[in-house]
Amino acid sequence: MHRVGYCLPLLVMLAGLGSSVAEAQMRFDAQYLLWNRNNDSDSPLISGAGGVSAADAEFGYASGYQFSLGGSTPILDVEASFMQIPDWSDSWGGTLTLPVAFDDPANVNIAPANGLSAFNALRIAASTPGVEDNEIEFLEAGAQFQSRYESTLDSFEINLGSSRISRPVFFSLGWRHIELDESAATLLRGDFQVMDADNGALPGAGGDELNNGLSHAALTGAGFTLASGAADGFNG
Repeated sequence: MHRVGYCLPLLVMLAGLGSSVAEAQMRFDAQYLLWNRNNDSDSPLISGAGGVSAADAEFGYASGYQFSLGGSTPILDVEASFMQIPDWSDSWGGTLTLPVAFDDPANVNIAPANGLSAFNALRIAASTPGVEDNEIEFLEAGAQFQSRYESTLDSFEINLGSSRISRPVFFSLGWRHIELDESAATLLRGDFQVMDADNGALPGAGGDELNNGLSHAALTGAGFTLASGAADGFNG
């Protein structure tokens, strides 16, 4: 709603021009836009062989609009326009054939594996020094993922120049603001598991050490909140 405020002062000013100068002209233009976008992003969302990348998004065509409002007198010309492509988006999903390690995807006991590219809360919890650094926390192979990439483009400009109704050639100076907002997210769903970092022992196997999971303290320390149940973290 705040964008309407950009046009109100201009509308009042142009209305004043029209009442004081007989030759003043006002104009309004509305356009429907159909834009295509090529996605050149190669940012990984889940790293490793067979991982998930933002390059997998196919934006295709998206609808938008542009509105222009202007006015001219024998001396001056003023024009403002606003453009928006409100929803460039794509979503895709699949199955990961490799495990997804939260804290150490390159460890010899779990290689090859995928990893979480962004340093998010799960990686922080799994890497808590002295609490979780003796184990590798991961999702077993076969985890399901669902990714979504969204993008919105806004553009506002205002121009002031010589009159375009009194001379065949005119000039103007202006200011344009372009804003591109983007976001990407990936949802993972799978079976949580742990193994000892030094010998690869799974819970209950020979050589298994204590702390077979992500502790409640590590999770809350990374920003998670207990929604229900016991404060026992994740167990492998």
